[in-house]
Amino acid sequence: MLVSVHIENIALISKLDIDFNNGFTVFTGETGAGKSILVDSINMVAGARMNKDIIRTGMPGCSVSAVFSELSDKIVNKIEEYGIKIDDDRMLMVQRTLTAEGKSTSKINGRTVPQSVLKDICSGLINIYGQNDFHSLTDPDSHINFVDNYADNTQLISLYNSEYQKLAEIKNRIKVIRDAENTKEQRADFLKYQIQEISSAKLTDGEEETLLNEKTRIQNYERISSSAEKVYMSLYGSEKRSAYNSISTAIDCLDDLSQIVPELKNEQEKLNEFLYEIRDIAEKVISHKPEISDEPTKIIDSIEERLDLIYRLKKKYNLSVDGLKSYLENISSELEDIQLSDQKLKQLNSEFSNQYEKVSKIASQLTEKRKKASAMMEAEIKEQFEFLDMSGVVFKVDFQKIHDDEFENLSSNGADRVEFLISTNAGEPLKPMAKIASGGELSRIMLAIKKVLALNDEIPTIIFDEIDTGISGKTSHKVGINLKKLSKDIQVFCVTHSAQVASLCHNHYKIEKHSDSERTQTNVFLLTEQQREKEIARILGGLNVTDAVIMNARELIEQGKNI
Repeated sequence: MLVSVHIENIALISKLDIDFNNGFTVFTGETGAGKSILVDSINMVAGARMNKDIIRTGMPGCSVSAVFSELSDKIVNKIEEYGIKIDDDRMLMVQRTLTAEGKSTSKINGRTVPQSVLKDICSGLINIYGQNDFHSLTDPDSHINFVDNYADNTQLISLYNSEYQKLAEIKNRIKVIRDAENTKEQRADFLKYQIQEISSAKLTDGEEETLLNEKTRIQNYERISSSAEKVYMSLYGSEKRSAYNSISTAIDCLDDLSQIVPELKNEQEKLNEFLYEIRDIAEKVISHKPEISDEPTKIIDSIEERLDLIYRLKKKYNLSVDGLKSYLENISSELEDIQLSDQKLKQLNSEFSNQYEKVSKIASQLTEKRKKASAMMEAEIKEQFEFLDMSGVVFKVDFQKIHDDEFENLSSNGADRVEFLISTNAGEPLKPMAKIASGGELSRIMLAIKKVLALNDEIPTIIFDEIDTGISGKTSHKVGINLKKLSKDIQVFCVTHSAQVASLCHNHYKIEKHSDSERTQTNVFLLTEQQREKEIARILGGLNVTDAVIMNARELIEQGKNI
């Protein structure tokens, strides 16, 4: 449920904090007091697109914060999918700011998120319906979603979408092969040429680096040979003047000397270690002396020829050696597909037929569930129409088969095209919802449908913005009763001009506009019982609020408590 809202610098609101309770809540006030500002503010924090003109004149920006509690498992899981942690108290704070430059920032529990994420999460927390928000009722494309929500088709639709996507992927693979039919011979020849060119090079891992190192060694052959020979001879190779022989002589002397001076035994052992190291170093150095069977020039020419081939291939294909090897694998696979295209096409057509049959079965299950649910929905909506003094109105969920050039009778929504049809007067033919002209009729129809679908939507908070426009008297009272009954299961807000609707609420807020010598400010107050009587009397009596009007208001409130 929506627990509280904090608003700063939006239109006529400088700063405003409102705490809310569960149940049925109404907002009333004079025309122009700022009721729409309050709804716009909640819309803003729920992620709706906003114009910077909403910012209070002279202010650098505006902001709205909202706190929600009692989050369902479904919405908690959805939030945590975005990496946002929800504490054990299941509270959520959302915030939206807008600067005078038009920059918007959204936060959830203090974490900055894209506006799209804020909107997605809040769509599961709150729905706002006004005279301008009836598009979904008059848009046939959205009607199938109403039916699926009522039928609780979430799991079946998820399964259908998954299998339909596989069907679309197979169809696309078939299209690729068929599109390539006209050019496959030319493409095959081209691929064969590239495969031959790259594969004949017999590229190996690390070959280029090895060749460059070898080239450097050969180019410095004489220098390496001379230096390596000198090191070897100085350390080990010369029998007379090498370090190895000199140290060996010293070891023999120390061996004799240690018989007389025992403490020199350690020095002898140290020299022994040096002796082994000198031999190892000498042998390692001499191993790097190049052994060349041909003339150095011939070897370098051979290396440069190989490096030039690698360089030309890299430049031609704009790829590294590793990239060339991967590219060779890819074009070899493509050539194989082309060469086996007839066989592959036959296989894919078979896969398509099997998958199409599988998807069609799921679509049939969807259709069956939708039609069964639609019959129940029609009956429940009919009851609501009768309660709202619209017994002559006929509501029908019309089903038509999909006719699609690509998938015959299947679409991403199944095999059905669903549209709500309605007749507002006895004897008149059923027509699409968009043909309804009366705003009052559309308001009641929307309320009736929403009343039936509300629990299936699993949205814990709903705001109705002046949906009672165009209706009055007895019908207004019944609209209020419906809203109050709806609030037993979910939190319901209503901005209203109707005394009959307002008299039925659990929580009554008045929106007022005050002006001083400098600015105009909108405030919102939770009314006491006595203040409620005066406000409802104002709505009933207009300028002339007599004692009789106050008594009438009091009677309406008392009657509302018993509903």
